[in-house]
Amino acid sequence: PELNVSLLQVSGGDCRGVLMNSGLPQPALAYLWGLVDIGKTGMLSREQFALAMHLIEVRISGLWCQMVSWPVSFMNLNCSSAL
Repeated sequence: PELNVSLLQVSGGDCRGVLMNSGLPQPALAYLWGLVDIGKTGMLSREQFALAMHLIEVRISGLWCQMVSWPVSFMNLNCSSAL
């Protein structure tokens, strides 16, 4: 699925496919959405979407263990192996 990046804001439905393609479980993506949707509007600006994509990459790369104490729903990996 492609996302129209020329939009000023995107909804969860608009970027669902792109986020789900990350391979992260839905609870982790929901938590991440809550972090970046700071206004709780259900919409992300281009900057917020970019931040979401960056956090997904950080989570997938394993660096998340060293950055923040994520909730269990976001982790799903053994942090000690990444340290």
